[in-house]
Amino acid sequence: MEKLKALYYRIPKFVRNRYTLTILAFIVYMFVSERYNWSERMEIQNELKDLRAERDYYQQELNKVQQERNALLNDSLQLEKLAREKYFMKRDNEQVFIIDTDTI
Repeated sequence: MEKLKALYYRIPKFVRNRYTLTILAFIVYMFVSERYNWSERMEIQNELKDLRAERDYYQQELNKVQQERNALLNDSLQLEKLAREKYFMKRDNEQVFIIDTDTI
């Protein structure tokens, strides 16, 4: 019993205070045993941040595609350029040579 008393008095007085102990117990409860404890909240926050970044990326890609679409619908030279470069289309009196740069 004397050892316990000695140990008790070696603990600083502000830690022995019942309000401090209650607050510490509440903090431990909030961090560990709640439905959405601290670690789960951090995981959810990180997932939310990743999803927002992904949403922003796809929004930028959508804007690029819409700009390209508008350019193709409004400009016949852009449409011809796309047809020649991407789909290798040609006029009747032309010849197209495709050079594969990977084999060079």
